[in-house]
Amino acid sequence: MLFYEKTRTGLGMRVVHEDHVVAQNLGINVKRIFQYSWIISCIIAVVAGMLLGNIQGVGLALDANGLIAIAAVLFGGLESFTGAITAGLAIGILQMLTIAYIAPLLPGETTMMIPFVFLLLILFIKPYGLFGLVRIERL
Repeated sequence: MLFYEKTRTGLGMRVVHEDHVVAQNLGINVKRIFQYSWIISCIIAVVAGMLLGNIQGVGLALDANGLIAIAAVLFGGLESFTGAITAGLAIGILQMLTIAYIAPLLPGETTMMIPFVFLLLILFIKPYGLFGLVRIERL
């Protein structure tokens, strides 16, 4: 978070996120900001993949964790870092409660669906996630 608030590149990323044309008019090199964004996200993905593969081993179960992570980000709101963290904790607690109390009643791996059903319910109520911002464009 400090990177996005204190560094010149982080502030440029925030401006480009809001409006490409305004960022370009302010003298920000939008193409370079996109390149930095891709580089940073690739580095984070590689480090996360290495850590997760080292802890759990590489197998078919890794794709389920990725889907649950995407559900957590959508649940928290695409624009909110704290929302994604909060949603990840909520989904983790929900999964543990589901495994402890509902798993004996359901067949097989049906409990893996519960976070996604919960995500659908939340998105029906709040389409931008719990902490997402509703954008209003005035013409």
